[in-house]
Amino acid sequence: MYNHAPSGYECPFCALQHDLDSQDRMSWVFEEGAVYCMVPTHYWGITKGNCLIIPKTHYENLYDLDENVGADLIRASRWAALAMKRALACDGVSTRQHTEPAGNQDVWHYHLHVFP
Repeated sequence: MYNHAPSGYECPFCALQHDLDSQDRMSWVFEEGAVYCMVPTHYWGITKGNCLIIPKTHYENLYDLDENVGADLIRASRWAALAMKRALACDGVSTRQHTEPAGNQDVWHYHLHVFP
């Protein structure tokens, strides 16, 4: 209903799951139920240490997201945050999620940023 992906959109996160030889697949940190966590090959903004929590099933945005996936998303974001605290000794952790073009979404597959 509130979708913006162009016709014929080829989702990079869906493709990543099916390309077992992908270099990006090597950046997976862990899987938890319906989601996986990865360190992207680029950094979001200037913050190094960014992780993405991504549902294995394609949901374009927050409006499409299956509510049952939420527990796995929160659990995975907590684990990523705790790992950042231990590994990077950061003073805090932030999460961010973008929905729709006006919300700065540019990949049409729901994902949650977790960064120190």
